[in-house]
Amino acid sequence: MAEYSCNAAKFARQHCAIATVDRFRAGIDGVIVLPDGGLMIAQSSEFSRSLFAYAGRRAPAVIGLVLLAALLEGVGILLLVPFLELLTGPPLSGVTRVAGWVLQSLGLTTPRAQLVAGLGVFFVLLVLRGVVMRARDVRLASLSLGFVDHWRNQVFRALAGATWPALTALRHTEVEHTITNDVSRIAEGTDRLMRGSVALALVVIQLVVAFVLSPVLTSVVLAAMAVLTLPFTRLMRKAHLLGSRLTVAGREIHQVLGDFLTGLKLAKSHGSEAGYIERFDAKTEDVRRQLVEHTADQAGFRLVFQLIAGAAACAIILAGVFVFNSSAAILTVSLIILVRLSGPFMTLLQAIQSFANMMPAFASVRELKTRLERSSDVVTLPEAGGRSPAGPAAIELQGVCFRYAGEDSNALDDVSLSVAPGETVAVTGPSGSGKTTLADIIVGLQQPADGTVEIDGELLTGPVLERWQREIAYVPQDPFLFDQSIRDNLLWARPDAMAQDIWTALQMASADGFVRGLRDGLDTRVGNRGHQLSGGERQRICLARALLRQPRLLLLDEATNAVDLDLERQLLETLKPLSAQMTIIMITHRLSHVSDHVRCVEFRNGRII
Repeated sequence: MAEYSCNAAKFARQHCAIATVDRFRAGIDGVIVLPDGGLMIAQSSEFSRSLFAYAGRRAPAVIGLVLLAALLEGVGILLLVPFLELLTGPPLSGVTRVAGWVLQSLGLTTPRAQLVAGLGVFFVLLVLRGVVMRARDVRLASLSLGFVDHWRNQVFRALAGATWPALTALRHTEVEHTITNDVSRIAEGTDRLMRGSVALALVVIQLVVAFVLSPVLTSVVLAAMAVLTLPFTRLMRKAHLLGSRLTVAGREIHQVLGDFLTGLKLAKSHGSEAGYIERFDAKTEDVRRQLVEHTADQAGFRLVFQLIAGAAACAIILAGVFVFNSSAAILTVSLIILVRLSGPFMTLLQAIQSFANMMPAFASVRELKTRLERSSDVVTLPEAGGRSPAGPAAIELQGVCFRYAGEDSNALDDVSLSVAPGETVAVTGPSGSGKTTLADIIVGLQQPADGTVEIDGELLTGPVLERWQREIAYVPQDPFLFDQSIRDNLLWARPDAMAQDIWTALQMASADGFVRGLRDGLDTRVGNRGHQLSGGERQRICLARALLRQPRLLLLDEATNAVDLDLERQLLETLKPLSAQMTIIMITHRLSHVSDHVRCVEFRNGRII
């Protein structure tokens, strides 16, 4: 799978299209000890800035709805006191006296009238609270989902906008893990964070209501909450550590899976599946063990939470009855508040814990994006549009030199080459002589260290490069096909192509015959990497796709090595009349098929000889 993704990324970059992502290694692999508070605070601060930057002008409205919903619930709870005291005895609390004074000023003097009016107000509050809660939940969901999609799209665009050197420096399975698993963890963590914000508002408002009713009893609740923070701090740090380990373990599992899928045929033919199974089981067992340990910690904390909450409830009852002589209404509402506080408070703590667990995933995603953006290899993705100028391209290389990072010698050394419009050039030479590097330079995947590349007399850089990559067609040595139908694979190069255009391209690639012979014809699914077709059939489909694109440059990198010599000669004869439409560069080891109209250029040790 890794090799397949690499080929797909190269194919997409050479055609300026988004196809598959690559990989990277984040710098948190070594986090194996409990993180200090500074690391979590720094990551939390970065996440918060990113979230508020994305929310923009929507943030005040969302915060307002969260607070308003909590306030309405608090007011509703506060109104329970007058109701209960009207039903159970004389009004003792200040809340009841204030409510009675308001109702009497409105002409409601009898207890029955006051009760009916109070219930009416309570019902209106319930309706208003429901409306506000609905608006709050919709806004929070929209913000949460949009934020996650924002990061997913930003990372994908950074990958698609990076040039080939930046992409080849990344590890494929780790990018796949980052853009899928890590982003999914961000989605879960952001959702928990939104719920936590609601819970925080409820906790604060209900504590204010409890303080209005009985400041002393509220202090008991606050003391219980303070006690709970002591074991929770370590639990939060362990959640952050687990998040780091899950990020590393997830990459490793993804790597094992990628290795197995990439070498699936070899593994099956050598009977080596057991080794992959053993590696996969070991990694999943490690993840499972850590998750079970984390669940045990959470269960222990919930037990402590319930014990402390129960002790606080008992303390409130005892203090209210024997110390403060509180009314039954005050005690009842205080207990109701305590019971209702336990849910939001536990939700708040779980949200903080999930947030800590999610931070390493966010750091992984952010590092990938930052790494790509910091690279000098990042380019602006071209906008779709027409091609100009039309017709075959003229290509001019002057004194081009190129060296891969870490190598001692140049892959290309003072290469000068002129290709006239409509000319067909065969580039030959042994493996490692620089042929494919030359192709990468011509299509703009690599930038020369010295020398220049011109297309139609213009330097291959900036807007010229962006336009040029929309005007070429590349057929690789290893045929690349999507796991879709033949029709979909062809339309990838030219989505607006008509059926006649498709069959014309297939005919020119000598592929129409076998496609018509397939049971489903153009709708035949080619399978992963096109494995349901033979090597020669795959190459011909790839050639047809390139021809359907109607390029100004057709680049064939050993693109016919899987077909027999007779068919290869037939294909090349078919390409002869296309000189008025496109320039053709062929990279090949076989010279037997090269006809008189083809100019041969031989490479040795990075030089033209």
